[in-house]
Amino acid sequence: MEFKSSYLKWVVLGLQGFVMSGVQAAESRWQGELSFNVGYISVKDNLSTKTDQSIANYAAPNDHDGIDFAGGLGQISYRLDDDNRHRLYFGTSRADIAIGTLALELGYQWQQDWALVDISFLPTVLSQEAWQNPYLLNQNRQETDQKGHAFRLQLKNIGDSRLSLELGYGDTEIEDEGIMQPSLHRSGDAWLVRGQYMQPLSRSNGLISALAWLNYDAQGQAASYQRYELRMTYFHHINQHQFALTGAYGFQDYDAVHPIFLKTREQQDGRLFLAYEYQNLWGVDALSANLLLGYQLGNANLDFYDNEQIFTSIGLGWQF
Repeated sequence: MEFKSSYLKWVVLGLQGFVMSGVQAAESRWQGELSFNVGYISVKDNLSTKTDQSIANYAAPNDHDGIDFAGGLGQISYRLDDDNRHRLYFGTSRADIAIGTLALELGYQWQQDWALVDISFLPTVLSQEAWQNPYLLNQNRQETDQKGHAFRLQLKNIGDSRLSLELGYGDTEIEDEGIMQPSLHRSGDAWLVRGQYMQPLSRSNGLISALAWLNYDAQGQAASYQRYELRMTYFHHINQHQFALTGAYGFQDYDAVHPIFLKTREQQDGRLFLAYEYQNLWGVDALSANLLLGYQLGNANLDFYDNEQIFTSIGLGWQF
């Protein structure tokens, strides 16, 4: 199984906390934010259920398949005390939107003197459609559900150092595994460790650097891998304008020889994402407009796994 973000998950890769809409209702313990976006995704990937149901060979995919989408994101939070040190939240946070994780999250935050402690459960982050057997040739491949859950612990701004750490655990299960070779069976468990540092460059811009390691232990050894990723984001704001440019590079090293291609798979991918926001739209402090543009290119030593994705979107955000 591929423990990576689906097409909508990396769509909004960008600055942590980028999509800021002006005001917050400080007098209320309830706070929330909503964003509605429409857009288009172009996908070229043999593993995606959004592409051709039947393939004739194991060559790299040739054609792009387009997906129109419209949807909303949002989060509601409740302060448990007057000092705002304890908070419950549900939904999709703007911080996760910025790093490309579009999934429901139920969590608790505790502001300590030395860091912000964030513990959460993500019931849908690993859930999506998958092919029962993506390697079938000249036959219609059938879809199945990929189910999963994830938990994570985040320590943010440790000791006012602008350094944050994250530890995550996830499990996935392919409901109807149709691959005949046991070494390619995809269900499994994953551990993630990520460190992030924010470096201000001036009062209006800065740089966020993040380094991550992920270990995926699948039922099949040829589907198990370790992944390393470096991500850097430059952000800038002036008056009502904000933008962030993010670049990321990832590398996956698999544990065993692929039984079909007789070679151990190696995968690398690069991503670019540009996010722009115009605040105080039409003079309304809580209203904003955004433009999102993304591109991802994946390359493997096995052509079958090459992939490409292009994303465009516009949307409106509202905070209350």
